[in-house]
Parts: sequence; structure tokens; C-alpha cells
Amino acid sequence: MAVYAVDWDGAGPRSETISILSATSGAVLNSQTLSSFQGGQYLVWNVSGHIQVRVTNLVAGSNAVISGLFFSPSQASANTATYITTDGTTQGSWEGVYGADGYNVINDVVNYPSYATVTPAANLNYLWTASISDPRALQKPGLTNRIAACWYTPALTVGSSFSVQVNLTDQKPHEVALYMLDWDGFNIRSQQVQILDAISGAVLDSRTVSSFSSGQYLVWTLTGNVRIQVTNNVAGYNGVISGLFFGQ
Repeated sequence: MAVYAVDWDGAGPRSETISILSATSGAVLNSQTLSSFQGGQYLVWNVSGHIQVRVTNLVAGSNAVISGLFFSPSQASANTATYITTDGTTQGSWEGVYGADGYNVINDVVNYPSYATVTPAANLNYLWTASISDPRALQKPGLTNRIAACWYTPALTVGSSFSVQVNLTDQKPHEVALYMLDWDGFNIRSQQVQILDAISGAVLDSRTVSSFSSGQYLVWTLTGNVRIQVTNNVAGYNGVISGLFFGQ
């Protein structure tokens, strides 16, 4: 179920809460706050049973509003994430271990599998070094030298984040590994990596990564349409990822 809200005239700073309640007990099942939504915004849930949608105004002088209500079959069962392992030993030597189906060695070679559509958002690119033998840096496919680079969060503040939407269009389970390297952070970086349902926004899995100056992989089995969100936990340092790998 999707609720569409738009602050059409933007006459005042509209802000509102949209809550999903049990129509039987009145218990709040989920609640989201909207503000600055002149461009229009959807909130999407997977729902079942008898519910009530409550829209509450948070700002004097402006009404709370919604403009549409939309229903479609639930996709929750199609979008899953099963955590497999954290790998701190392989480092940048991924060939023959990860990426048999496809990969993105960031700032070098992108070779995604045909079953995956990958869309990063709000990420910035950085190159630490284009050619080095340091085993923490990722192998360049088929070559002997390595690269240390990353996507990173756009701000140094705690809570800054970027995301990577991964749509596995064949609806089959696939191993996906994310490589993170705190190349210059002296083990100070800490970040949260969440796998979200790209349709509902529900958190399917969440991991905290710290002390990763030697390089660390997070590995999942994923199905369907998910979003990987990387959020910075330490002020003064960005959240980073250096590679994305599909298949064993």
C-alpha cells in the first residue's frame, strides 16, 4: 500500500505524521514523518488485515494532506537478505573467491551480471591510488597491479549516507559481497551497512563495520529488489565501500 502526499502550494512549512494503526486495538504499527514534500513523496508499506491510516498535522497554520492511496500485491517475500559471513582475510585478492558472475571494482572496471541492475545514489567517488601492490587494495581484473578507491558518503557528519539499489531481476538467490577498506583512516572509521527492501524500506539486515583498515567483506545471499545503505558513524570520516561482487 502506498500513500502519496504533496505540499502543492507550499504556503507554509507543512509537516505531518502518517501512522499505520491496528483498527482493532489502536496500536501503532508504524509511523513516518513527512516534511519538505513540495516535490511529492510516497510512503510504502506491506500491510495485511484490518488497519487504519492516521494523518496528523505537526505545524500550526497548515493542514495535513494526502493526495492518493495505491494498492498492489506485496513484494516482501521476493526481496530478502540472508547474512552469510564477514571476511577479513581475503583482503583485495577477490579473484577466484568472489565475483564469478560480475563485479564493480570501483573507479576501475564495472562488469555487472545480466541478472543485476545496480543504481548508486548520493555517493561520491575517490581514488586513493591507481596502481599499487598493497594486498589491501583490490585486484584489477586480469592484471597484477591493484587499485585503492571508493564510493563515499557526501558529508563527514554522523548519519551521512549513500545507497546502492541492487535489483536482481531473475528473482533467484545470489551471493553478493561488499568490500570495505579504511585505506587512510587508521582504524577510526565505523559505519553501518543495511540491506533494505527497496519497495517497502523495511530493514532486512544490518551490520556495523569498524577497524577495517586491512579490508573487510560483508557477504549475503540476496533476492529481489534491495537497497544497500552505508551510513557514517564517526564524525570527521566518510562511510566508504570499494567493491561490489556477484557470485562465488
